[in-house]
Amino acid sequence: MNFRRQRRPEEPETNLIPFIDVLLVVLIFLMLSTTYSKFTELQITLPV
Repeated sequence: MNFRRQRRPEEPETNLIPFIDVLLVVLIFLMLSTTYSKFTELQITLPV
């Protein structure tokens, strides 16, 4: 009697959560850096 089942090898599933986290961090960085560069272009004369 053979009680052992034939198991097919399990394929590792792709985990997308770390990839999404990295993309969000890069997106936030780009948004902040472009906003900062736009503020540096403004010519404002501050009162003394």
